Amino acid sequence: MALIYIEVRTLIIFTIFLQGLLLTGSQISTYKFISLEDNSLAINCTSFDDSSCSLCQPGYFSNQEIKDCHCCSSNSSSSSDQNGKCIKNKCKACEKGTHQPEPGKITCLDCVPGTATDVSGSVNCSDCLPGHYANKTGQEKCLACDPGTFSNTTTASSCTNCPKGHEQPASGETACKPCDVGHHASLEKSKHCEKCEAGSFTNTTGTVKCTPCDLGFNQSSPGKTSCEPCGLGHYSIIKGGKTCEQCYPGFYANTTASKTCMPCFYGSFSNESATINCTLCSVGSHQDELGMSACHECQVGSFCNRTGCKSCLPCAAGSESKNLGATNCTQCIEGHYKSSTSTKLCSVCQPGWYQQKTGQKSCIKCPSGSYCPCPTCPPVKCPSNANCPAGSVQPSYCKSTWYINQSGGCVPTAQFYIVVSVCSIVVALIIAVLITKYYRRRRRWRSRLHEPLIKPGQNPVYAGL
Repeated sequence: MALIYIEVRTLIIFTIFLQGLLLTGSQISTYKFISLEDNSLAINCTSFDDSSCSLCQPGYFSNQEIKDCHCCSSNSSSSSDQNGKCIKNKCKACEKGTHQPEPGKITCLDCVPGTATDVSGSVNCSDCLPGHYANKTGQEKCLACDPGTFSNTTTASSCTNCPKGHEQPASGETACKPCDVGHHASLEKSKHCEKCEAGSFTNTTGTVKCTPCDLGFNQSSPGKTSCEPCGLGHYSIIKGGKTCEQCYPGFYANTTASKTCMPCFYGSFSNESATINCTLCSVGSHQDELGMSACHECQVGSFCNRTGCKSCLPCAAGSESKNLGATNCTQCIEGHYKSSTSTKLCSVCQPGWYQQKTGQKSCIKCPSGSYCPCPTCPPVKCPSNANCPAGSVQPSYCKSTWYINQSGGCVPTAQFYIVVSVCSIVVALIIAVLITKYYRRRRRWRSRLHEPLIKPGQNPVYAGL
């Protein structure tokens, strides 16, 4: 009986439903053609049967653009169900980048920065993993951090730039790597560390700026952990040197890591580049300046008898050097002398002087009564009929008959004095006669001045017209 009752009841309900459907069919058809985007037209939910309305599940929302969902929400009597009911299978899944953790909602929520979802109908957004980020709302996927950046936390909305001295060549990483030795990164967000330039180095990791090579050091290759000291005969006078320079001729460097080359000292020289040690001047030469590439020969009159002479020495008195580059002095030969230490050569004894020994400071004057015909000749006795005063080169003979040779030289004879006396008397007499005549004429001229111009008895004579 119960079964029959249920079937009769179901038949009655179905009959009523068909009658209502026939009565309102035209209205339902009208609803199907109403444009939901036209706000001037309202959806008529009067005849809507909301017995099949149900809540949208989490991850879905009630699509209010559909009449059934709209009418379900409008006919809902419970405040808790407002805007949440929809006919079964009419709820719409939340799009990628959005989510809805609660049931019965008419909208989905955008994923906040730091989260994302690439699945439709998501209840929750997934947190971005370390090495990834989402910097906008509603992102479908978290983005990998770019090279040069990193993220070591979840839900990151941005990545952090690699600090100076670090690098990150890959994307989606959680940390940056410090630069290896020999490399550096002077800027943030470096994808790759750069090699230290030639002339610089670093022997630590995480270097921001490489250290330039110190004075006396160099580095010709990039990416090195140390600098090389300059070798012997080389130097570097600047910081950050890529190469060492050769010492110039006249300079040397006998140690490594030289900051500068030293000049060759007095008495030494260097005639090549990259010299380790200077060479002493040989005997017979000298150098009185620093940093020279050659030595000078000793000049005539000087000598050097050892190596490394700063200057040549003048020959002592009684000695001389006649050639360039002399290593010693020779004594003055016979007939020559030199009075003092100097660069002068020995001098020949002056006429009337002689010297029979070598290495002498002076000559000997030929004595009186003798003569010296040459600088090396000993004194020769003067002939009896000649005169030889001191310093004579040869005997002196009197050439006039009025002179005779005596010890003092040629002296006048007695006849010479007689002739001179007679001549003197004659000259005196002549002078006396001349003076007498002069005075006589003078008296006559004066007497004539006092005579009258016209003698008595004479007529005057006129000249002219």
